[in-house]
Amino acid sequence: ENLEVIVVAVAVAMAFRTYFVQPFKIPTGSMEPTLYGIHSVAVTNPGIVDRMPLKFFKWFVTGEWYTEIRVKQAGELRYVREDANPENPSIIYVRVGDIRYSIPRDAQLGYRFGEYLRKGDLLCSVIVQAGDHVFVDKVSWNFRRPRRGEVIVFRTDNINIPEVTSPTHYIKRLVGLPNETISIDPPYLVADGVRVTEPPAIARVEDMKEPGYNGYQPVGAHVYGARLKTPGDSIALGEREYLGFGDNTMNSRDGRYWGSVPQANLVGPGWIIYWPFLPKNHETTRGWGRIN
Repeated sequence: ENLEVIVVAVAVAMAFRTYFVQPFKIPTGSMEPTLYGIHSVAVTNPGIVDRMPLKFFKWFVTGEWYTEIRVKQAGELRYVREDANPENPSIIYVRVGDIRYSIPRDAQLGYRFGEYLRKGDLLCSVIVQAGDHVFVDKVSWNFRRPRRGEVIVFRTDNINIPEVTSPTHYIKRLVGLPNETISIDPPYLVADGVRVTEPPAIARVEDMKEPGYNGYQPVGAHVYGARLKTPGDSIALGEREYLGFGDNTMNSRDGRYWGSVPQANLVGPGWIIYWPFLPKNHETTRGWGRIN
């Protein structure tokens, strides 16, 4: 009987995930400060809550986890450029001896490349902050069309994104609707030659009054293959095509680079942040709650 209950419960959970609500983790900072990806803060003097057993409770509430990376084998400290992963820019790789280490990009290494390190030396100490975990609504778009300003999740298959080698999911702000021509007049978004100033989610990015929002910016004339390099460039969307930008356009790989998203790739609008429960720092009120 217990096995039957477990099987039914798993089946119900999988069906719910497939048809109603699906969880996703935010890996990068392209939607900051609306949504935060995985990042780290260098720490030299960890507090008592960063040590066991209190560090577990801190992680459970805030998503922060203090960690130290120490040398396991003596050798020269080297940067491993060939192992860099464009799909995970928050991590760099270094080697000491024959062992490779994954180091958060924001960490401060205590040594210079080329130095000889001994076993047990401290490479870095950081607080790794988990990316926001969100629920995506997979029901609403069965009854209405996607709206400008919504935070959307979509699959990357059938989209020519150079740095993505295997299908995954992206989360961006919906800025362009079918049959529109989209361009950028910094810091404004322009649709069919008219500046877009609503809904409030779009205006918030353009106003640049809140820290972290820098308006909508073209990627720059030097970027090979990008679609919106300068204010004079535009993207014409088809009948079943949408366009997504990150809220942090200074640090976002989005539709400005690779263009539109087919309607068939859309998964649903972001609904709520379900973890972490509390903000990670005093500069933002983010944490558990509805995505705006």
